[in-house]
Amino acid sequence: MPIFTIPSVALIIIYSFVFYTNDASPLASKLYCSPFAKQGNLSGVMLYLIPFFYIIPCWITTYCYFMVGWIANKKLNLMKQEAVDSSNESLLISIKKQKLKLWMQILFVFYIYNANFCLSYVTWIMRLASNYKRPILMDAIVYLQVTSTSFLNPIVTIIFQPDINHESKILWIKLKLKIEKLFH
Repeated sequence: MPIFTIPSVALIIIYSFVFYTNDASPLASKLYCSPFAKQGNLSGVMLYLIPFFYIIPCWITTYCYFMVGWIANKKLNLMKQEAVDSSNESLLISIKKQKLKLWMQILFVFYIYNANFCLSYVTWIMRLASNYKRPILMDAIVYLQVTSTSFLNPIVTIIFQPDINHESKILWIKLKLKIEKLFH
C-alpha cells in the first residue's frame, strides 16, 4: 500500500464534506466550524477525525527524519572507527561535533512535529473523554503551535542538507549585516 494512500483518502474525505455543507468551496474555517454549527452524526465523526489529519503526517515526517538521522549516525560511527584506527584526532573532534549537531536536529524535529502538537492532542483526548471545551485563548495557542510547524519545516529541511545549510548561513549573515546597517 503506497504511503500516499492515507493522505489521499483524508483529502477526499475532507473535500467530500462539500456535499454535507452544500457549499461549493469549503474553506478551512468552515470545515472546522461546521461540526459545531450543524450537530449530527457526520459532523461528530468529522470532529473526531480532524486531529488525525495532523497526527498521521507528523508521525510519518518524524519517522522519515529519524531514519535519515539513523543512517547518518551509522555513517558517522564507521568514520569514527576509521579515525580511531588511524589516530586522527582532528577527524574525531569533527565527527563528535557532527554527532552533536545530528542529535540537536533530531530533537528539533521531534519537538516541532510531536511536542508542538502535544497541547492539541491532550485537549482532543479530553474532549473525547470528558466533553472538554477549549477556551478561546487555548484555541489560539493550539492554532499557533499547529501552524508554526508549517513555517518551521523549511528550516528543518535546510539543516538536514549541509550544502544548503552553508548557503543559508551566508544568507543569514547578509541579513544580519543589512539589519545592522539599517540601525547604525
